[in-house]
Amino acid sequence: MLSAMDGATYGGPKFVSGIAPAKIEQQEKAKKGEASLPNRVRKYGLRRARLFVGATKEIAYVTQNEATEQVSPTAFPQWSNRILIAALVGICFLTLFPFRILPHAKQPFVFLLGKTLGKTPGAVGDDFLNVLLFVPLGFGLAEKLWERRKSRATIFFVVWITGFVLSYLVEFTQLYIPGRDSGWEDVITNSTGAVLGCLLFFAAGAALLRFLTRVETAIESQVTLARLGVILVVYFACWFALSAGLQTKTRLTNWRPDSRLLVGSDAVGKPGSLWQGKVTKLEVWDQPLSREAAVALTGGTDPKESAPGAIVAYDFAAGPPFSDRMKSLPDLSWTFGVEGHGDPSQLAPDNGKSMTLTAPAESLIADLERTNRFAIHLVCEATAQEGTYAQVVSISGPPTVANMMLRQQGSSLEFWFRSPLSARHANLAWFVPNIFKPNEVRNILYSYDGSNLSLYVDGKLAAAPYRLGPGAAAAHLIHRIRPSELDGYEDIYYGFVFVPAGIALGISARAGRRRGVAAWLFIAMVLTVPPVLFEWLLIAVSGQAVSAGNVVLWAALLGGGALWINADGRSKTHPQGE
Repeated sequence: MLSAMDGATYGGPKFVSGIAPAKIEQQEKAKKGEASLPNRVRKYGLRRARLFVGATKEIAYVTQNEATEQVSPTAFPQWSNRILIAALVGICFLTLFPFRILPHAKQPFVFLLGKTLGKTPGAVGDDFLNVLLFVPLGFGLAEKLWERRKSRATIFFVVWITGFVLSYLVEFTQLYIPGRDSGWEDVITNSTGAVLGCLLFFAAGAALLRFLTRVETAIESQVTLARLGVILVVYFACWFALSAGLQTKTRLTNWRPDSRLLVGSDAVGKPGSLWQGKVTKLEVWDQPLSREAAVALTGGTDPKESAPGAIVAYDFAAGPPFSDRMKSLPDLSWTFGVEGHGDPSQLAPDNGKSMTLTAPAESLIADLERTNRFAIHLVCEATAQEGTYAQVVSISGPPTVANMMLRQQGSSLEFWFRSPLSARHANLAWFVPNIFKPNEVRNILYSYDGSNLSLYVDGKLAAAPYRLGPGAAAAHLIHRIRPSELDGYEDIYYGFVFVPAGIALGISARAGRRRGVAAWLFIAMVLTVPPVLFEWLLIAVSGQAVSAGNVVLWAALLGGGALWINADGRSKTHPQGE
């Protein structure tokens, strides 16, 4: 006989909608006029006996061997595919980003991961996040194994081993990703999170999954094309308005108009801050250069080679006077740092080690703020590397206000410009290592299209673009943002915008066959129109270049949300194939 069931049975949930077996048996007799459930099982041998459960009409399948032990383990809705997909995507994105793997090892014994279990400041918070990250994986894997009728002990062991192995593979991969740390403490906390997810499934899996299914079913029952159309219009209107406001944070604003263009230092002129090196060319545009133009310009051997449209152009190779060929700025003049820095009589104007070239830059600043775009081209040669920390070119004003600066820090190149994002509570200086070497000429160009900053050195794209968009601005409201995480901020933000809409679209698509061609046309329109409008909005606000890749990415997020919500088919409460 079936025993009373109230939540979990052999290896998992026991309840069948909280209805006692005796009452179920009475309902079955009243409806079918047949013998009790155990007699039916004995009558039909190993054939499954169908059990109708009250008004909810949930179905459980019981075999002869199960009649005295358990209800079929799939007597509750299935979400395992969806949970596992979400868990794996989250783990990969949050642990392996930015997905740039370098072919070298950080530790001499890479299989040992090279880290101790000692705690460091902030480690408790990191441990909590590491545990939390693997909880969905443990829950989803436990459900998947339960659907396959595995015992509780088997499920627990497989979940723990899977969490441990997956975490180790992640930590091993992080050895080769710049900016990532790995260690055994992360493996332990991650596998602990997987085990906790498994225990959560044992304790409350059926209740949680039935709740999710009731919500899903309620939404599906209320969705019509007209209602979904109105909801999506309002939904995207809210996101687009928020995104437009956030995108304005990437604009070149609040630049100090009385600043000066300086070559070899900044406006502060501290002793020892003057750059040691030689600049032979400086050009500025109030628009970005195309990739082809940037590669050709920085890869050329002719020092007189230039790209059309420059608003400022200085050629230092011919010596003074240093005049702007575009006549936008006055001639650059020599200045000697701060008082007591050195004896001017002992310095020649072409020495460059203790002197700075400077000119007023008010008109240049006005042009850059107006267009919100720029390109700056510099041909230079550093004479020192170790211990160097000086600005090669800057647009700045006293006492400490900088609008833009290009700096050498040892062998690294650093670039920073003022925007609402970078001016407060953010360290958005962009460091690119291994650029400078003593007495080697570098042909450098930065190009900013209003949202994306690119760096070209000696005819090559030197690093992945530095992206400023609504994602970075949203993250800036929460915590101090870092340049190494800018791509991640944007991808997460776009996921929040488009994946929920894709989920709603996926629920609506279930009725596509019943609703005919109009439903499928509606789905196609939702997959294409919002991404195109979103791209147009960002271009209108920031002036950035058109990106077909963005449109494709956002359409993929919509489609991914629709596919994800249907990864388990309709929520099933019976074995596959019945």
